[in-house]
Amino acid sequence: MSFAKGHRAGYLLVQRPDIVVATYDRSEFAIENRGLLDELRRALPFIEPASYRGLSRAPVDAEQLTSLRTACNGAAPEGEIGDDDVIETLELASFLRGLMPYPDTLEVIYVESGEVTTTHETLGYDVGYWTGDHFSLIADVAVTPLWHPPSPDAFADVAEHLLALNEQVLFPDYAEASRYRSFYRAQDWAETEFDEDQFRIVRVALPA
Repeated sequence: MSFAKGHRAGYLLVQRPDIVVATYDRSEFAIENRGLLDELRRALPFIEPASYRGLSRAPVDAEQLTSLRTACNGAAPEGEIGDDDVIETLELASFLRGLMPYPDTLEVIYVESGEVTTTHETLGYDVGYWTGDHFSLIADVAVTPLWHPPSPDAFADVAEHLLALNEQVLFPDYAEASRYRSFYRAQDWAETEFDEDQFRIVRVALPA
């Protein structure tokens, strides 16, 4: 699913942000770390976690998407489903959403990485993994911290670098996202890239 060298684009089927945050707040990790989590959120009063519209919202994985389409016996719209969980067409993404047990808990977003185009209305820019669990450097730091949350002594620096986030809890442009990626890479508490450019800047947009 590539329009040009280094360019990746398509649609993800993800949970609504309010459901993601409500599920996280009920998790064992959040309950056990409630004090630190509350302290972090006090340090980031400009962020409303349930407004996050980025990648890290439990995307439906390729195996489940493929199973749903196979069960339709050829009735599904045309389009590829990538190993990265990205669906080629909006028609197929919307169709598969309708087959899910609770479609109203899900939404379709358009995502692209590499060469930035002007298609679709931009919500903002996330930073993270294009594949795998679509780990986000924004979400894991400030929305649903789990794997590599910032240390308390870094809360003030984190706040300074996240001030640029928009109402969708995403960066307003590529440059701001790039600055944050550079900051994150320098932190000793952060996730480490296993491959060069594993932390990709991803434009997130409305599906149509």
